Amino acid sequence: MLYAPTHTMAASQPIERDVGVQSKGARLQRLRACELILEGFADGIEQAYSAVEVSGDVFLSKSGKTSTGNYAEEDKNYADTNFTILSQEVINSIVIFIDTWIQWRYSKKITFGFYTTANIGKEQRNSAKVKALGITLPDKPVLKHLSDQDFSDPNVLPAVKIFILGEYTLQYQSKKYNGNLAEIQKWGDQEWSDFLSLIRWRFDQEDHAAAEKRVIIAIKQCHQYNQRHVGREHVILALLLELFDKRQGLKDPAQRFVHKSDVALVFRDVGSGEAKLPDPTWAMWSKLPLPTDQRHIKDKLLAACPTIKEATVARLARKVAASQHEQLELEHDKGLLALKYNIYETCIDILEQHLTETDELSETDAKQRITLLVQAAVSNIQSKSADYKYPLSNSSSIENLILELFDSCFLAFNGR
Repeated sequence: MLYAPTHTMAASQPIERDVGVQSKGARLQRLRACELILEGFADGIEQAYSAVEVSGDVFLSKSGKTSTGNYAEEDKNYADTNFTILSQEVINSIVIFIDTWIQWRYSKKITFGFYTTANIGKEQRNSAKVKALGITLPDKPVLKHLSDQDFSDPNVLPAVKIFILGEYTLQYQSKKYNGNLAEIQKWGDQEWSDFLSLIRWRFDQEDHAAAEKRVIIAIKQCHQYNQRHVGREHVILALLLELFDKRQGLKDPAQRFVHKSDVALVFRDVGSGEAKLPDPTWAMWSKLPLPTDQRHIKDKLLAACPTIKEATVARLARKVAASQHEQLELEHDKGLLALKYNIYETCIDILEQHLTETDELSETDAKQRITLLVQAAVSNIQSKSADYKYPLSNSSSIENLILELFDSCFLAFNGR
């Protein structure tokens, strides 16, 4: 089984909110990441890079001759919803922003964003939480004040401070560490105003479907776009989304960023005709029924071919191990899942044509059957490679992967 190691967290650090290794991310996040990195091609910007689930849902850093800037955004795609300062999605985002700002040593070079399809709702003065905290609410919704950067009402800052400090305490009370609570408790009105002024509140925004159309427009307006890209905008988008998705799964956060140069390379490859789309059948792999057979390839070979030489079994077992190492290096590549699914389907079709429950195979028969499977799988992948890209396509790796499918019990020799 492929797995990521766990790490012990020091008692003084804030809650680990990075779920990049486990999560592939919502489509809206990746669309926003695409949209933001395309801003890196604006006049005056020399360097830009963006990532999903590194610092917030989406992060962008860009720099030029005259200025630099960093932006961390939380994205909430909720239909027919109103948010208030009491909404968990809002409070949790503010807590994340606070921890990030402190980690950045109160830098003026970072801003935050809350992007949501929801609207602003009004807090209920008689709600249990408001009464329990003894808060006096302003006349207008608190989020309206924050969105307008309006802290003139004397009830705004006290209400925000009580809400956020209460939530911050709650989130850390079950931990062995208390994050930055002691530091935040020392903040005065100026620190709170400075912090809240860094947040850009974007309510009633487009959902992922509408955001996709907006990114297509951004692609067409990008400096890298030319006549060779006309009609292939969705190919560019698909490759950018896949790039963010693949980088998001890497264990090292520093490697999860998509750089301006990576985007330029996508435009170049699409314009030259070299770029290929990811095979969408990757999603089918997870839908296959899990095997119930627990035997490894050695047991399966001996069951179907009792006379097979021990040296042959050992050689094939080494090929299985080699495939496992290859797959470990590619475990976050959806192309690997598509490759495995297509190879699996090809092998199943051929094995069913030769399926018998009683006849034993000779060693020659077993080798011929493996060769037949490899030839058919290689032919199939080579044909599909005209349109789709796969991380492996050579016959040796495909043979090893087929043997690994036997070892992991997705395939069986001769019905055994």
